[in-house]
Amino acid sequence: MQISPDIQKLIDKWTDAPFDKDTVNEINSLVEKEDQKELIDRFYKPLEFGTGGMRGIMAAGTNRMNIYTIAAASRGLAEYIRIQGEDTVKKGIAIAYDSRHNSSYFAKISASVFGSNGIKTYMYSTLMPTPMLSYAIRKLGCTSGIVITASHNPAIYNGYKVYWDDGCQVIFPHDKGIIEQVRKVEVGRVDYSDFDKLMDEGMIEYIDDALIESYVKSVLSLVQNREAIGKQAESIKIVYTPLHGAGKVPVNRILADLGFKNVFTVKEQAEPDGNFPTVKKPNPEEAAALKMAVELAEKEDADLVLATDPDADRVGIAVRNLKGEFVLINGNQTGCLLIEHVLSILKAKNKMPENAAVIKTVVTTDLQIKIAEAYGAACFVTLTGFKYIGAQIRAFEEEKNAGKPTHTFVVGGEESYGYLAGDFVRDKDAVIAAALLGELSATVKEKGSTIYKYLLDIYRKYGCYKESLVAKVLEGKDGMAQILRIMESFRNSNGSIEFNSIKAKTRLDYKTGKTLDYISGNESELKGFPESNVIQFLLEDGSKISLRPSGTEPKIKFYFSAFEATGSNLPDEYIEKILHSLDNKIKLFENSLVEKVDAVS
Repeated sequence: MQISPDIQKLIDKWTDAPFDKDTVNEINSLVEKEDQKELIDRFYKPLEFGTGGMRGIMAAGTNRMNIYTIAAASRGLAEYIRIQGEDTVKKGIAIAYDSRHNSSYFAKISASVFGSNGIKTYMYSTLMPTPMLSYAIRKLGCTSGIVITASHNPAIYNGYKVYWDDGCQVIFPHDKGIIEQVRKVEVGRVDYSDFDKLMDEGMIEYIDDALIESYVKSVLSLVQNREAIGKQAESIKIVYTPLHGAGKVPVNRILADLGFKNVFTVKEQAEPDGNFPTVKKPNPEEAAALKMAVELAEKEDADLVLATDPDADRVGIAVRNLKGEFVLINGNQTGCLLIEHVLSILKAKNKMPENAAVIKTVVTTDLQIKIAEAYGAACFVTLTGFKYIGAQIRAFEEEKNAGKPTHTFVVGGEESYGYLAGDFVRDKDAVIAAALLGELSATVKEKGSTIYKYLLDIYRKYGCYKESLVAKVLEGKDGMAQILRIMESFRNSNGSIEFNSIKAKTRLDYKTGKTLDYISGNESELKGFPESNVIQFLLEDGSKISLRPSGTEPKIKFYFSAFEATGSNLPDEYIEKILHSLDNKIKLFENSLVEKVDAVS
């Protein structure tokens, strides 16, 4: 593997001033080891500042997260804010950060860059969940905001997520405008004043506790069935793990304020720790991350297990099945539980807003459409990524302000364990989800049931939907090229294509904006969605298979969904058998797709 002249120039730059001693030593060490592969990967491109920000491994280099790439991103964002005009600058920017290594440091660097560019900066004085950044932007009337986090990635990663004035991650045109300005900044050539000096000058200030109390009050207002919680508060046992992240204080605070008396936090995972020493990945989507919580739940005879990721915007749960054993509930299932619960409570209390709306993404289970329709709510479908859900909520708000007929967002989310209710936050919120799941546990227990049986009731009522996700990790320059080859191969499958001998009848391509009918061979327009590198195949048996590169990690994701109709009189055990058969069906789809992908690779 040969280092190109362009990459060598960058390497040479990073071994001299203005780069600090530790950075220079780190790069020189790689040069001395002649680790060409690592040097190329660190310098073959800038760390991509995508439509939502950037995420990468923390290390020296242009393709890494470090104080220089952080400063450059902040300088570009500051310039974009300045371009919008004086009023936009005056509104300022908000900052939050999680428990990862360097998160606090990167947050202070960013604040210093903004403050040095005349932008008033409001920053939490300690780690906070990502949704509280969204809340702060809206409450303080800021123009923008950032949160330093890499969500559920391994400990070597960190990230930089950008939000706009509605508290939602940036979308067009702001995302493109910010990217354009960031690309103009030379990494390593950003000057900024000292953080403490800017604090003394009033350009940076810490967000006060009153805003935090306001957020807590808003979350508590979403819980409608306080009567059930009051009756079951002593009997319900909840085990919670923040996975060494930012959720410990707010989640425990919310559950305590709701009145739950028996909440057990996993001690070994309670304190913030960027090493995430008890898990390989602090990802509540994975069984390994919930292992200690489930063990504690068994010991304490708990009803519910909750786990939040480091920035507390995603939540994973485990509940007892018909045999009394703890089982993990996936993101699609949890989303359905929350939507059914919230809508049913609102209907029972005659609090359902007029023109209520549920929002889900294109790769989230279609069961949520059926649930919404059953309660007279509309279900809006967006591209993958919570920013698109936030954008739809903003569209409702703008229509309302213009006096036009519109909808009111009630609840929704995405299959990747992110959920939201209410509109005071515009990003997924694990604190809100934890509150509503606690309420659900009390509601079903009051009726002599369980969350698991409630889920089976949903399947019995609407039909069995089962989903699965497979991710293929492809790192580095070669991995990126491989992902592109895979997507283009399926994009160009204009002849018939089948998965496990079941033919696809339709292909939806969200990048080209075209729908292909394989039976007739006709193409039509796929309307209502921005361009996105997503391909979906609708199969003849009603199953659905989707492909998309991850927007935040070096991987390509494959989504599978299968369906079977049910009847209202079917016993719980038979519903379980249907779900098991759908699992087997999906496994065959997975094997078939992997064979096709391997053939391309």
